[in-house]
Amino acid sequence: MQKYMDDFNEAAEEMQAAFSSTSAVLQNFQLHFTPSLEDDQSLLGDPLAVIKDHVAKMRECTVPPASSLQARLDFVQHLQLLRSICRTVALRLKDLELFNTVNQKLGVANPFLVSGGGEDYNNSDAPRNFQEVTGDDWTASEFLEFFGLSRGGKRRVNGTLARKLRWLLEIEKRFNDANLNARYHFMAFLQPFERDGAYNPAHAPAEHQIPYTGKPFRTGALAEAAAHVFRESDATTNYAHIRKLNQIADNWTNEEVEAAAVQQEKENANNAQTRLKSKRELMLRLLSQGIPEDDLVMIALFLL
Repeated sequence: MQKYMDDFNEAAEEMQAAFSSTSAVLQNFQLHFTPSLEDDQSLLGDPLAVIKDHVAKMRECTVPPASSLQARLDFVQHLQLLRSICRTVALRLKDLELFNTVNQKLGVANPFLVSGGGEDYNNSDAPRNFQEVTGDDWTASEFLEFFGLSRGGKRRVNGTLARKLRWLLEIEKRFNDANLNARYHFMAFLQPFERDGAYNPAHAPAEHQIPYTGKPFRTGALAEAAAHVFRESDATTNYAHIRKLNQIADNWTNEEVEAAAVQQEKENANNAQTRLKSKRELMLRLLSQGIPEDDLVMIALFLL
C-alpha cells in the first residue's frame, strides 16, 4: 500500500511543479485537455482546480483496514487513477510550456494556441530573398542530425527556414510521443496486469468506489472511450515520420523547405484539432450515459 501512496504523492507533486503561471499555457491546456464541447477563449480560474480537489480529498482519506479487502482494493485503484491523471497533466503542461516558448522566441507556429492569441500561419518571419542570408545556412545532413539520422548532401538552404521546419517537425513528434506516453500512464490503471502493450477495453477492471465520495467510478466507460482515442495513436507510425524527414532532405532547396514548413504548420494544427474533436464526440456519448462534465471519467478522457 505504501508504494501506491508514494507513487500517487510523487505524481501529484510533479503535476504541481509543472503548473505554469503563464496564462497562454493555461488557456491552451484548458482548451485541449479539459472537458469541453466548444472553444472558449476565456480562462475560467485554475483549469486544474477539480483535479487538485480530488487529490486533496484523497490525501485526507484513511487507508482501510486489512480486514476490508474490497475497500482496500477500491482505495488502491483510485490511487492508480489519480496517479495516472497527475502524471499526464504534468506531461501535457511541460509540452505546452515548450511550444509556447518556441512560439514566443522563434516565431514557430503553436498548434495549441487559443484562437485570437496572436498566432498566424504565414511565413512573414522568413526572409523572402533567400540570397540575403549567408553564414547560417544548413545542409540536409545537418538537418537530419537533429532527428538522429545521417546521410550526405552538400546543398544548403536558408538557416531561418531550416530551423523553423526543424521545430515544426519536433512539435509533431513530441505531440505524438506525448499521446503514447499518456496511454502508458493510463494503462497502469486500465490494464494493470497486461504487460505487452496491447489494449482491450474488455480487460479493464470493474468499477471501484471512490473513497471520499462513496460514488462508483465508471471504469468501463473510460475504457471504451480510451479505445477510440488509442486507435488514432496506433495509426501514427514511426516509419511515416522517418519517410517525411528523408523526403524533405531529398528536396533540399529553399523553396521546397519553405513549402514543407507551411505544410507542417497545417498538419500540426490539424492533428491537434482532430484529436480535440474526437474527444468532444466521445464526451457527447458519455454525457448521454449520464456521466457529468466534471466527472473524473471526462477529465481522464481529455488528458489522452
